[in-house]
Amino acid sequence: MMFSTLADIHERLRLKGDKMEQLARLESKEDALLAYEFFFPDRPKITGARVRTLINDEIGSYYDVVKTCLESPDQPLWHLLASESSDTGSRGMSAQEVLDFPYQAAAFTEIAYRHNEIEARLLWRYLTKAKPVISKRAFFGGLARMKALPPYLVHINMTRDTLMAMFDDQQAVLSLQHWWEHPNMFPAPMRWRPWTKLHPPEEETIALIVEKEQLILYAWGDVTYTRLGRKAYPRVPEMAKGAFAEFPGNGCIDWVHKDNPNAPMSERLSHIDVENYDLTEHGAWDKVMQRLQDEEVNSVRFVSPNQVFTPDGVGGYVMHPSRNKVFFRLHEKKNEKYILSALDGLDDYIPVAEAPLFDEPRVEGECIVVEAIAPSAVSKAPITNLMGMKFRHDLGISDLTQYTDLIERGFFV
Repeated sequence: MMFSTLADIHERLRLKGDKMEQLARLESKEDALLAYEFFFPDRPKITGARVRTLINDEIGSYYDVVKTCLESPDQPLWHLLASESSDTGSRGMSAQEVLDFPYQAAAFTEIAYRHNEIEARLLWRYLTKAKPVISKRAFFGGLARMKALPPYLVHINMTRDTLMAMFDDQQAVLSLQHWWEHPNMFPAPMRWRPWTKLHPPEEETIALIVEKEQLILYAWGDVTYTRLGRKAYPRVPEMAKGAFAEFPGNGCIDWVHKDNPNAPMSERLSHIDVENYDLTEHGAWDKVMQRLQDEEVNSVRFVSPNQVFTPDGVGGYVMHPSRNKVFFRLHEKKNEKYILSALDGLDDYIPVAEAPLFDEPRVEGECIVVEAIAPSAVSKAPITNLMGMKFRHDLGISDLTQYTDLIERGFFV
């Protein structure tokens, strides 16, 4: 495959061209593997610091000066570097020739002047391992559709091996639906949709409390992995042997044994040792909302008791602490209560809540902000069930919750 062709695909994707149309230009397994290599490199070939050193060595400038020149709020480093490339046409190199060039030993101008600007944009993006022009999920899903394969199967294991199987052995891809029969292939973790409403799901739901940890890890095949499928150092917990387990350091938040891969969450729950609540029970929602405000809690997952683990499938919903916080203006003090208002447009306010007197503001001003927790919806204003109220003297009008946002988040029912 010519590098100019791959660079043109990259450029059209960068300019929001049709993904399927561009992926269709990858006509063979070799083309797809080369695109995968350039779009999703394992590690940077040249770091940003190394680039600055190379430029500094050639122009004899101070390192800090070069660093300042390469820092832009509007353009990423790879885009700035590409602007230094040749204005001439392509040199007609193959994509493999570009991969094989000894970049670690080359001077900056040797790299920059080998390509025109369009080619250089892909090259520098690849060399610095910048954010890809297309997500790996969209890349694999698009190729699967062109091969008439169910996209969710290739999403289970988005690797070079899967990519080759899509061209050479589609039956092997189809066998991935029995993910529990492949101990050496890491099943893609489930995905979670945001829960943006301020009331509980109407159907039967289990709430799982996910505590804060640096990483959520996954155990499968006697190895632990990160969400991206990279091996991690912690040892597999004993209880996770023979199972796909998800754990945030302390406790397990999902567990699916290979001998019973279609077990619903109601059965898996006996192996999950984190705090959980049945939201059909009276008062459970308020308890969950209170726990969500604790510093050690990262999020809350809402899962159906009938949910079956499907690699890369939607597991349910997740709510983070910021979603049920609201920021109101102290509108007035009336009848031993605070009247709180939401922002309407740029500088108008609509009274929406009442709160008991909880403190005195330390300062006076046009916009005194009150932070609160809104645990549930109300039938109409005023809102009276706010929790955890406090003055936020470090915030201003731009931080206030918009009235329309309350409606969109399902607060008023």
